[in-house]
Formats: sequence, structure tokens, C-alpha cells
Amino acid sequence: MPAKRIRRFETLLMPSPAKELQKELRYGNVDVHRYFDCPHYQKCLEEAGKKYWVSFSCRNCPEFRKYKKMQGATKPR
Repeated sequence: MPAKRIRRFETLLMPSPAKELQKELRYGNVDVHRYFDCPHYQKCLEEAGKKYWVSFSCRNCPEFRKYKKMQGATKPR
């Protein structure tokens, strides 16, 4: 399979691209915007680097929403 088709296929496998942010995240806000254990995190990070983004957010990604929902369900009451 040609490299161009492979990259397109990999992009289709990602739930959604990361959203560009115009400012760097403050340390305390990183967990609000990122899901480091996501299987797509490395690809999103690479994409942000290639595009010279200042920062990015995972909040629009369905994987991030599932993670946050699961995290909320496991909090002690």
C-alpha cells in the first residue's frame, strides 16, 4: 500500500483530530484537555508538532469523552 494511502487510512482510524489551542495549557489544566493513555495520543501529538501548534486539546474526541465518563463513574462518593 502506498505511503499516502497508509497515512490516510491511519487518519481515518483516529476518532477525531485534536483541536488546536492558541495558548499553552497551564499545568493545572492539562488533565482537563488531555488523555495521555489514549491509543491515538501519540498520533495527535505528532500531528500538532508537524503543524507547529502552540498546544492542543483532546476534548472534542469521542475517546476523551468516554475516558472522562469512565473516570467520573469510578470516583468515590
